[in-house]
Amino acid sequence: IETLLRGERLPPATNEVALITSSPAKMLDFEIKVNGSPLERLRADGMIFATSTGSTAYAMSAGGPIVDPHLDAIVLVPVAPFKLSARPWVIRGDSVIEVDLKLPGKEALVVVDGQTMATVTHGDEIVMRRAERPARFVKASRDGFYEKVKAKLV
Repeated sequence: IETLLRGERLPPATNEVALITSSPAKMLDFEIKVNGSPLERLRADGMIFATSTGSTAYAMSAGGPIVDPHLDAIVLVPVAPFKLSARPWVIRGDSVIEVDLKLPGKEALVVVDGQTMATVTHGDEIVMRRAERPARFVKASRDGFYEKVKAKLV
C-alpha cells in the first residue's frame, strides 16, 4: 500500500498502514471514502488498512479476516470502534482510499508497517492505493499458506 500524506509519499507498506489516535483513550472521528464513494464514518481508536499479506498481522489481531495472499485486496479493520455496526471490509486491491479526520484539534498517527510514523490533523489529506511496485517474495518452503497459518495461530 502506498500512502500519500499532504501530497508526500510515505514508504510503501508490505503489511499495513495504521491510523491510530496519538492520545491514549481518546477516539478519532473520521470518514473513509473508497474510489470517491463514502464507505464509513465512525469514531474509533483507529483503523488498519492491510494488504492480503498483512491480513495475518495487526489486522487479524484487531478482528479482521485472514486473506489468502494471492488475492489482490485491501482489508480495512476498525480498532475499538464506538459503533455496533462497524465491521471489517475487504475491498479491491486497485481501490483508492481517502481518509478525512473530522474533529479539529485532534491529532492522529499514520504508522506504516510499525516502522514509519507521521502525525496528521484535521484537514490533512490522506490517500492510499496499491503501490506502483509490488513486493516480491521468495517461496522458501513447500508448506502452503493454510498450513502455515494453522501451525502458527493455533
